[in-house]
Amino acid sequence: MAAGYAADVLKYKNAAILYDVASDYSQGFMQYFIETFESKGGTIVAKEAFKAGDTDFRPQLTKIKKANPDVILMPYYYKEVALSANQARDLGIKATLMGGDGWPSDTLFEMAGKSLEGSYLVNHFDYNDPEVKPLTEAYIEKYGTTPEINCYMVHDAYKVLLAAIEKAGSADSQAITDALTQVQVKGVTGTIKLGEKTHNPEGKEAAIQKIELNPTTGEYEYVFMQKYGAN
Repeated sequence: MAAGYAADVLKYKNAAILYDVASDYSQGFMQYFIETFESKGGTIVAKEAFKAGDTDFRPQLTKIKKANPDVILMPYYYKEVALSANQARDLGIKATLMGGDGWPSDTLFEMAGKSLEGSYLVNHFDYNDPEVKPLTEAYIEKYGTTPEINCYMVHDAYKVLLAAIEKAGSADSQAITDALTQVQVKGVTGTIKLGEKTHNPEGKEAAIQKIELNPTTGEYEYVFMQKYGAN
């Protein structure tokens, strides 16, 4: 969905990718982005790799800068996102940065808020959605901290599993597995219907968010832009 939004909405033509060669998540995100972006007429002008734990991204970013992309996909987690974003801006790279659900963290903006201003990320849901807030507030009340994204995902996975058990009417594992694709559940992250072949959610929209500076509070925040696409 990141590629579709970059091509269809932002009208970007050239993209570069910096990815974690040791991460299946990062490589899968990258491959899907490439396929979608190129199918929409876009061009991948640079593709550079690193390994999780690296701290110096300047060699890869220097090559990316020479390719002059409109957007740089950074499909990895917040620690490396912060480091690479800061180094990209230090090198004078002006391209829009884009990522996914690996970005959000309580410390991301402390580490690289200014460098990430104007960046986009594709997330499973909008944290400010009225249907999401009750779970957030309940979690904070009980644990005294903001929930990570996996909290919401596990919540919905539990609801899907419970619905499948009720549908199967049995504790038999195969019966429950078969029932997983026969139920549709309204969770906090959206409506979930698993595909029969992949068991992945199908037809589920993502939330496009933009990182902006709130002039009133002086703090960076995720601003919901729109729901986009479907798997």
